[in-house]
Parts: sequence; structure tokens; C-alpha cells
Amino acid sequence: MKKFFQFATFLVVIIIAFASCKKDKEIGTREQLIGRWQSGQEYLVFYDEDAGDGYAWGKEWNEAQGVLESDLEGEDYHGNGWFRWKKGDDYIRVAAQLSITEAEAALDWTLNSLTDTQMSLAQKNKQYKTYNKIASE
Repeated sequence: MKKFFQFATFLVVIIIAFASCKKDKEIGTREQLIGRWQSGQEYLVFYDEDAGDGYAWGKEWNEAQGVLESDLEGEDYHGNGWFRWKKGDDYIRVAAQLSITEAEAALDWTLNSLTDTQMSLAQKNKQYKTYNKIASE
């Protein structure tokens, strides 16, 4: 009988441990992400256009660096400044083509918050930046 109670206690401890390891809550939705976002002179656009393998198209540019949105269009459509993206629970997986090798490198941008009008996001430098939605696409 003593072994039964020890075993039952062990099971209860295991169940409590697994219950406390629940998955993080999803931050925002894919639909909220789609649109045009601005932080100072930095812009991000997330389109709903299929880019294959569960990804959609997006683009980014920084006017403080002399890059305009018009620089990302024309014959080199989906070239420099463009990326493929898909949303995870609390991140955005971004796959961009490396211009030298034409290979694709993927990295995750971490979402801190995402609403219909504002997003807080950490990119490569791991510092959070707030973007305001300026248009839906």
C-alpha cells in the first residue's frame, strides 16, 4: 500500500509539472500583421500574397538610409529589400535572399505585442521597436 501511495504521489507531481509547462500564448494574428507599418523612417510591409512553402511576401526599407519604396519595385520585383515571411506564436520568421550567393537565410523577429494598430518587434539587434500601422494592404 505504501508503494501505491508513493507511485500516486509521483504521478500527481508529474501531472502538475506538465500542466505548469503550458505553451506561451500567441501574440496577435496573421491578419493583424498584414499591412504597412512605420517606425520613424523605417517601413515594413506584410502582404498576403503567397510566396511558397507557407510564406507570404514582405518588404522593408529605411528612408534615413536614402532608400525609398520606389527603389524596391520595377524589373527586380521581389529582389533587394523583399523577404518571405510567416507568423509563429510569438515571432515572425523572415527568409531573405543573400545578394552575393543567392542563397536564402532565415531569421526570427520576436514579437512583444501586436494589435490592429501597433506592433512591438525585435529584429536582428534584439532591441524592441514600436511600429504603427499606417495602411492595410
